Amino acid sequence: MGKNERPPLPYLRVLRRIPEEYRSLLPLPFMLRQRCAVIGGENGKLTVAIHDVEQVLLAPTLKRLTGHTIFFVRVNERQLSRALEHMERAMVSGSKGRWPISVYQQLHARALLTLFFVTLDKK
Repeated sequence: MGKNERPPLPYLRVLRRIPEEYRSLLPLPFMLRQRCAVIGGENGKLTVAIHDVEQVLLAPTLKRLTGHTIFFVRVNERQLSRALEHMERAMVSGSKGRWPISVYQQLHARALLTLFFVTLDKK
């Protein structure tokens, strides 16, 4: 393996559903746009399903969004699309059209608003 080559990613043969406990860790529009999903986690690491090896470039963004180290697995693109579609339908029908917001996203929004108002008060 050359200096700039990445080790091969593990391949998950079957992905049917995205577990409920991981669905709100990332914003749904982000998962749909980037075609990725958190499918597991252990010891401070999150397992993220991707279909294209180049998506490992998302690691810094995912770490910033979740606060966790990211472990990638490759999955079949069609299976990932179906799992994301299923999750989207379940989230929309369960929230009556509103996107559910995770606790992390609520805290992040509150911190940004606080920073904004503190900065505004100093001017």
